[in-house]
Amino acid sequence: MERMKNLLWLVTAIALTGCFDKDARIINYGIADNVITQTEDRDDLISGERHLIETWSIKSTTTQIPNKIGTEFGVAYRVNNKTQAATVDIEEVIIFPGDGLVNPSTGMRATADAEVIEIDPAVDQYFSYTLDYPWEAKPGTWIFQVKRDGEVLIEKSFMLSKFLSRLLHFWF
Repeated sequence: MERMKNLLWLVTAIALTGCFDKDARIINYGIADNVITQTEDRDDLISGERHLIETWSIKSTTTQIPNKIGTEFGVAYRVNNKTQAATVDIEEVIIFPGDGLVNPSTGMRATADAEVIEIDPAVDQYFSYTLDYPWEAKPGTWIFQVKRDGEVLIEKSFMLSKFLSRLLHFWF
């Protein structure tokens, strides 16, 4: 009887978790296929630049990313607007694997790139990273986070792999 009671509580708790609004949700993720419309210089980012794109397009939904130059990967998400404000400030963070990345041109070292942006919560958002240079193609776990007021709303990990890159090169 006690076991049945505990099971009933567990089922009720699981059912109720779907009743509460999450602060954000991931819409899609993986290897992207975007057209860069503009590149702007950014001294605060490890690469020294930021690519601007018009639309978000996923070529492959996956967390396994080949560490091949030209590969772009990232997350599309939606933030719930509980305050009904026209805009919301969020922080997009990419945490690099291990001890981070070092840009050999500038000597800059970073364990993460982060940017606070003002978004319209009625519009789906996306952010990505493109491996433009060999020093960026660092194998390991890359973590994408979306934060609001310091709280992590969503998090998605990607694994960059030399093995996967070699396998894809062999097949294609």
